[in-house]
Amino acid sequence: AYPFHYTRLFIYYWYWKKSINDYRMKQPLKFLPYFRNTLWGGKEISRFKQISVNCRNIGESWELSAVPGYESIVAEGIDMGLTLNDLTAKYGETLVGHRIYGRYGTRFPLTIRLIDASQDLPLDTLRDQTPDADAPEGYGNACMWYILNASEGAMIYTDTEGNLESHPGDALYMPARYVKAIGAGNFLVEIQQAGDAEHIDPNDIRVEYEEVTGSRVFSNPEQALMSIVCLKGAGKLKISNILTTVQQGETILIPAAADSFEVEGYLSLLKVAI
Repeated sequence: AYPFHYTRLFIYYWYWKKSINDYRMKQPLKFLPYFRNTLWGGKEISRFKQISVNCRNIGESWELSAVPGYESIVAEGIDMGLTLNDLTAKYGETLVGHRIYGRYGTRFPLTIRLIDASQDLPLDTLRDQTPDADAPEGYGNACMWYILNASEGAMIYTDTEGNLESHPGDALYMPARYVKAIGAGNFLVEIQQAGDAEHIDPNDIRVEYEEVTGSRVFSNPEQALMSIVCLKGAGKLKISNILTTVQQGETILIPAAADSFEVEGYLSLLKVAI
């Protein structure tokens, strides 16, 4: 058996390491986007993100993803270079929250991407993962589309609601099992249940449009995993007196361990919570 003082030192070290991890996981996380060029892509993504990239026809920017082949990579800080899956395995419920971790383990259950359609998208690009036969009705790969920009006459096509003309600021919820397609001229944010997260209740995901003019504090009493997509403007995000810059085109992950955060500046945001 270990002598008493070694055991006590080990316990102190364990609590110290846990407190360090908890502190780290209260800080917002930025990721490197994964750009995918396609035949139907355009210039909206590089314009929106205010970047110059050596890639034509960017159809998708995977902003927050644990999908194999499109995994998000931490852009800065002590965990720089880790994938989102690595991060989830390392920090567990400190990152995703007790409820989400208890339900999904290390499977990160959320995907956020930008889609720029200069042409009609093929249906198979947006095909949902087929839910298990035993999954309750409505479960599977539900998603929400928030229209950032739409040319005159741009359409969204569905098999249940018919053809819908889209406009900037429209928010469209697409339940699982819908056949759907994005028509030419649409630039949007897609928020979707990740393809490998089974039996996710679509009611788990909440998406809200928020305006910040000066300063606003957002609370997180349920310790939900949260993310913000900056649609317009620039400012700073503050947690525990640590400031992180945020600007148009960025997607930031806010760990569940952060019970509140403050946004300063003049910004339009999509706030996603699960």
